[in-house]
Amino acid sequence: MANDRLINHTQGASIITALNNISSSLGNINSSLGNNMSGISNALWNISTTLDNIHSLLDIVDTGGWWVLHKYGELEIYRDGDMPDYYTPALPPWDSHKAKIISVRFFGNVSVIGANAFNGCSELMEAGLPDNVTVIGAGAFQGCASLTRVGIPGSVTSIGTDAFNGCAALADVYYDGSAEDWSAVTIGSNNEPLTSANIHYNGGGGMMR
Repeated sequence: MANDRLINHTQGASIITALNNISSSLGNINSSLGNNMSGISNALWNISTTLDNIHSLLDIVDTGGWWVLHKYGELEIYRDGDMPDYYTPALPPWDSHKAKIISVRFFGNVSVIGANAFNGCSELMEAGLPDNVTVIGAGAFQGCASLTRVGIPGSVTSIGTDAFNGCAALADVYYDGSAEDWSAVTIGSNNEPLTSANIHYNGGGGMMR
């Protein structure tokens, strides 16, 4: 999929942020102009439409500044530090598109995968977690019924309850640490799909990034 892109991920994130800022500014200007300057208002509307077309050309379904969902199903996370936890009624910002998500990739220094971050992403097939992650939150991948493989860095120390519950298709876990390191990870209850998967040790997690 990466070969299909005309821009790299960092450039893409910058462009997307800029487009969102421009679009928001145009909306504010458009509202303030009202009917008093209809010609300018129409011009601004045309610019806004052009920006929407650019989004389409970039193969973007939706974006929220620190995340991008592409039409081919890859969700990209651009973030440092901890991801938020999501408990009802708070939902992940990509929740309305979760049936479209096929893979997840991270760019930045994410340290915590938030609780329920990808809960219910039933079409998600693979996820490669970044090197700095220490915690995979409760229910993070719960109900990801199509998830077949996941890459976990050796930095992980804790995997929350139900993090991989309902991931019946999970067959392979690529782990950067040793078998001894894996045995030291605190794994919460209801994670049988994870613990019964085939664990590939010593650098395997890098294959998923």
